[in-house]
Amino acid sequence: MLHKNSTSFLKMCFVAIVGLTVSCEPEPDGLGENLFTGDAAVEVGTSYPIIAYNINNNDVLRTDIIKNDSAAIGVNQNPVFGTQKVSYVSQVRLPEYPPNFGTSSTVDSVVMAFRFPYDGNKKVETIKDDYIYPEGNVPAKKVVNTYPVKFFGGNGSTNSPMTFKVEEVTEFLGGTSSEILSSKSPLLGQTVGESYFSGYVSSLDLTKKSDNTSILKYDPSFRIRLNSDYFKNKIVLGPKSEMQDAALFIRYLRGLHVSVSNASGSILKFKPENIELKMYYHRTETVNNQAVTTPQVLNFDMANSYNVMFSQVEYQRPAGWLAGQGNTNSGDAKIYLQGLGGPGMGVKVPETVISQLRQKVKDENNAIISAKLVFNSDLSSWNFPWEKPSGLLVRLSGSNAYLTDQLVLSSNPLFDFVKVSDRFKQNVASKYEITLTQSIKNAVEKNIPLQELIINVGDYKTNSNTNYLSGFSNLGTELPNAQDYNNRHFTPNQVVLIGTSSDNPKSAQLQIIYGKK
Repeated sequence: MLHKNSTSFLKMCFVAIVGLTVSCEPEPDGLGENLFTGDAAVEVGTSYPIIAYNINNNDVLRTDIIKNDSAAIGVNQNPVFGTQKVSYVSQVRLPEYPPNFGTSSTVDSVVMAFRFPYDGNKKVETIKDDYIYPEGNVPAKKVVNTYPVKFFGGNGSTNSPMTFKVEEVTEFLGGTSSEILSSKSPLLGQTVGESYFSGYVSSLDLTKKSDNTSILKYDPSFRIRLNSDYFKNKIVLGPKSEMQDAALFIRYLRGLHVSVSNASGSILKFKPENIELKMYYHRTETVNNQAVTTPQVLNFDMANSYNVMFSQVEYQRPAGWLAGQGNTNSGDAKIYLQGLGGPGMGVKVPETVISQLRQKVKDENNAIISAKLVFNSDLSSWNFPWEKPSGLLVRLSGSNAYLTDQLVLSSNPLFDFVKVSDRFKQNVASKYEITLTQSIKNAVEKNIPLQELIINVGDYKTNSNTNYLSGFSNLGTELPNAQDYNNRHFTPNQVVLIGTSSDNPKSAQLQIIYGKK
């Protein structure tokens, strides 16, 4: 894996490397160690200032790529970044065309269910042995298990109530070939349902007392009861001409929009493929000249690969947001990083620094063992009990390829391209270290210019079978859009880093370990 949040001290303060000794300072990554033998000594070099500045991403990114991944929903509010609200939009399809509602049908209830990640160790079980199932007055046993959800971007233990609202989309959302940005605001119609969410999900297991057969069962989920009359009029009594095929239906029931309110600092993660939308109804048919009524369940298709689905992300920024920031020549004293289209960071290693390193290598017969960009979080601006970003996405300006530094040691399980420390702790600064050994060596030893780096919040995706980066084909060839294989589109985490500040010892810097023969 390229990103690990290990706190183990496997890399000891004194490391023996073929007779070499490294003090308890920046850790070598192994790339240059093979340059030294015998009585060579490793020396910790000076930290060099770099230029770090804010990049305004205009609060926009592509979010229609969530269908095979995860999505976020909720509201995150704080005095530094303002309010970030994430809603979910999706087309809906019928399980078959045309649907069969018999001679008549009566809608009993309609439920939309979200399966959010939850803490399985905190189960609360409620058993009712004398429950009477209303349909047929059947004696039953009812078992309900309740679990607290894990808020994405929080510490996983704080439940924050919020209200979910489901609304009808009144504009055609198009097809899956179109790219959709997070700033898209679809036209909405009537509210289809609302439900208060207390921060818990529940499962149900309802069985007959007589023979223990199942009556109703569902996995831990948050269930939103929708307007039965809306679905009765729209689906059961709706025009049959609109339900002959999928192409007609998605232009008739054009989609659903799910949003939240009454929340601050609460973002939830879910997989769109796990959303359920079920209509429970009774269908009457004529069988042998007699009317027969049976209970039915219509499972709307919310996970169809042809469905358009995306996240809508809205921002309300504080007054003067990012004013005076983005100083590409001198850098910014504070760096504001936020996922889901929020701001990123640009980094330049000054040519004067490269020249100093080049001269040191030449004059003192040194060679670079390790080079890392190091950033510390700014406790004076960001000291909240929320989880900070678990990783950073790093690319060269104008490029969508992986950095050489990501690839050269990625097969080493101890190698972290981006190492993050103390991201869960309050009152403790987090540290972000980005390995750039190969890029710096190329600039110093081969005069290959080091381009500007573009950094955003997120983690790179890896192949679940190989643990290798996902931006490669089955033949092992890097894909032209390799950098797009990341989770930035559903990662809301945020942090304020110390940028370029000459009077701050924790400012952004390039740390070098070099060897002296």
